[in-house]
Amino acid sequence: MAKKKVLGITSNLRYQGKIQKMLEGRMDPETARDVARRANESRIAGFTIYNTMWQKVLVTLAKDGIVIPPYQRGLYRAFFNELLKASTKAGANKEYIIEKWSSEEGGALNVNILNAIADIVWPIRKPQETATKV
Repeated sequence: MAKKKVLGITSNLRYQGKIQKMLEGRMDPETARDVARRANESRIAGFTIYNTMWQKVLVTLAKDGIVIPPYQRGLYRAFFNELLKASTKAGANKEYIIEKWSSEEGGALNVNILNAIADIVWPIRKPQETATKV
């Protein structure tokens, strides 16, 4: 069984060091260190949005008395990630995503929990409508 990736206190340093070592063969060490630092900051920024929103969803669900089954947390997190990504795209359809994840092929997740998650995520990050030119 594969080892689960865990974000620890040294993860960012290890990632930045790995990128820097890879780049040092192609550029001078000073530039490689700067590029690796910026790459790491970009990675952290992307991860932070998903992680903080997921924590907010868990707290809100707990307040409402909704419990995600422990053996399905990964599936609900994957649904959340897809919903969050789609929530900023114009023309995104949350009902389609909910239907997809509640079907047998999508994991047969509880529709009530999916709707509760969507009700938390969707209003905060409402899809932007396409601008019309006059």
